Amino acid sequence: MNTECRWFWAAIPLFLLVLCGCRPKEDQTAPPQQAAGPSPTEIVAARDAMTRGMVQVSLDKLDKSQMGKRCVITARTPEGGLHISPPPPPLGMVRMMGRTTLYMGELNEISPDAIKIRAAYPTSGNYKLLEIPRADIQSIHLGE
Repeated sequence: MNTECRWFWAAIPLFLLVLCGCRPKEDQTAPPQQAAGPSPTEIVAARDAMTRGMVQVSLDKLDKSQMGKRCVITARTPEGGLHISPPPPPLGMVRMMGRTTLYMGELNEISPDAIKIRAAYPTSGNYKLLEIPRADIQSIHLGE
């Protein structure tokens, strides 16, 4: 009798586990919601904080005399996302904010198709170069 009671009380939790775990899952046809990116006012506030003391320059007025100056470039993030070759850029060089990317570094090279900026890694003395297509650039701010 004692053995039968043990089997009975052991079978009850097992039965409840099977019963709860065997329900058909609900059909989730609704598409997953994407996380909302920062608002345009937040992007402008971040850009303004990074460009304090800098002057906005038109893209067509950039010339070789401005090489080496500190700059902040606001650009459109490419459709497929931003692809940066290894190694990763130093902290603070690239700030992705939804469909807008903020780049911070030194103006390194100006070409008809793109602008290259560079930023130093803090400990190694090496530089990371990034090329930003002119078609994606929304604004450029240069330091004095």
